[in-house]
This record gives sequence, structure tokens and C-alpha cells, in this order.
Amino acid sequence: MKYTSAKLVLACVLAFGMTGCNVFRGESTAGEYVDDTVITTQIKAELLESKKVDGWDVNVDVLKGRVRLIGWASDVAERRKATEIAKSVKGVKSVDNQLKIKS
Repeated sequence: MKYTSAKLVLACVLAFGMTGCNVFRGESTAGEYVDDTVITTQIKAELLESKKVDGWDVNVDVLKGRVRLIGWASDVAERRKATEIAKSVKGVKSVDNQLKIKS
């Protein structure tokens, strides 16, 4: 999938803005943190690019390759698609989808 520079910059800003520094808390090494940031950025970019998921409603947290999706989905299909997108990114070990269905 190709991304425009603006979309990649936006995804990076969102990823860095939503990711705490796990290195200083002793939760990961500097290398793991960089890997997790790359994974976060890639997932967020894919979600924003997707026509089937509202990427603005999904927060992506990654720690040591384990992804947690938090936020909202319009229906079960959107929730499932968000998981598929996250799992498709290189380096993802597992996905914990905590998206809630909007009522």
C-alpha cells in the first residue's frame, strides 16, 4: 500500500503522541521501543488508509510486538477488520482488540 508523505507524517505524529516512553519505565529496551513505534506507525497508517475502519476512532498501543486496540467500532465487521489490519503488520506478535461497538 502506498502512502502520501502527509499521511505518513500524520501517522508518525499520532504514533509518537500516543506512545509513552517504555524505555524509561523499564518495560522495554531502546531497540524494542523503536520496533514498537514502527509497528504502531504502520498500523495507524493502515487504519487511516482503510475504507472499512475509522482509524480516527482507534488508539493503537504496542509493547514488545503485542498490540492493543482501544476505542470504537461501528459494528462487528469494523472491529474484525481492525484486528486483521493489525495482524498483517510485520513484527506483530499478538492483537488484543478492546474496541467497543458504538451504540
